[in-house]
Amino acid sequence: MKNLTLQEVGKIVRKVRKERGLRLEDLADENISPATVSNIERGIAHVSPEKISYLLKKLHLSENKLSEILIQEQKDLHKLQFIFLKISTLCELGYEDEALTQLSELQLREDHPFTAKIYYYKGCCFFNKQKWKQAERAFLQVLRFIKQNSPAFKNSNIAAACYLYLGCSQYQQRNFEQALTYLEHGIEIFQDDGDQPHIKSQLFLHKIECLKKLRRVAEGNQLLQEIWNSVHNPHDIQTTIRFYALRSEFAQKAGLYDEAIHYATDGIKLASRNNQLNQLLNLWTTLGNIYMMCGEWSLSESCFQMVIQRKSPQNHDSKRASSYLQLGILYMKQNKLQQAYRYLQMAMKHSDSTKHTNQFSLCLLAIGDLCFSMGKIDEALYYFQKGQEITRKNADPKKELQFWLRMARYWESKDQNKFQDCIENIYRLQKERYISTIDYDHFL
Repeated sequence: MKNLTLQEVGKIVRKVRKERGLRLEDLADENISPATVSNIERGIAHVSPEKISYLLKKLHLSENKLSEILIQEQKDLHKLQFIFLKISTLCELGYEDEALTQLSELQLREDHPFTAKIYYYKGCCFFNKQKWKQAERAFLQVLRFIKQNSPAFKNSNIAAACYLYLGCSQYQQRNFEQALTYLEHGIEIFQDDGDQPHIKSQLFLHKIECLKKLRRVAEGNQLLQEIWNSVHNPHDIQTTIRFYALRSEFAQKAGLYDEAIHYATDGIKLASRNNQLNQLLNLWTTLGNIYMMCGEWSLSESCFQMVIQRKSPQNHDSKRASSYLQLGILYMKQNKLQQAYRYLQMAMKHSDSTKHTNQFSLCLLAIGDLCFSMGKIDEALYYFQKGQEITRKNADPKKELQFWLRMARYWESKDQNKFQDCIENIYRLQKERYISTIDYDHFL
């Protein structure tokens, strides 16, 4: 036992006891109590060496046997760590089904510390597959396991990582308040001296994203400024670049255009140096929006053209669609209607109505408005009707209202029955939005 720590001895004792199906009480007698056995298993320092030797003799564990078990434990641990590294990589590369198959083949006892990792990576796979409920069940199972076996996760941030994923899952389902609750809990329990230090930055990043969605812009901007000096993480460059994009967006919303341009430009340089194509395209689009708001039409156009003209993989089509859309809107503002029509058609072509519904519905709204102004009112109606159907399906009453208002304008002089139907739907949506949240104090 000379070369073994108390914690190592305790782990071996607990492992052997569990494997033999013994309870603490089964090892207790007049010389050793269940509490002392428990203290030995936990590596408590104040237990006398005589008690430890007595328990080891009861279990027929010699010093050589202890060393053999420890060496085998280390080999098994290394093998498991390799398997989880492989599973993590499969998940990152998009082979979630293969990762899930390998996870199901792992046979660990229920109280094994790595059982939590099995549930964790299952949650990651389901998250990537956008199976939100299955992902949430897996992450909640991890949290329950950690609560029952807290000493085994002393320096682990796996619980904080679970809250990060739970928050992101709720965010994807547009449950922003619930997402915020999960993310704040993750920040609260994060251990600064624990593993996975990048998790903290991601928790703050997604908290700020939630605040933005909840229109708590001032609160989000204040938090961003408070943590700014700690956001530069060389091990998680994607998150760092996203912070630059957020800083630029918040400055833009505050009307601080010079500041917004500064952070967008710095973000572009950082993304370019680190070959982060996805972030790079996002930032050029952000910069284009800022210049559009400043009335710098040519600079704005150059930004959007930068995104459109770059050779990029298929999965960046949404970035191109966004730039085609913004160019269409830019040309509408300049009354270049034919150019606007051409680019909005391209935006429609590259938009994914299932994955990027917000972008697609904005395309429909913009091209509908453009067609109306060009006298193509029947074509405009087609886009408005399609937009209304999509926004209703996605339970987005604020956007659906915009389509009903435009359809009402179309039917007003054509068909009073259909016009009346539009008015009733406008009233329904307004009532759903405001009646339940009326604030009487506002009128005092």
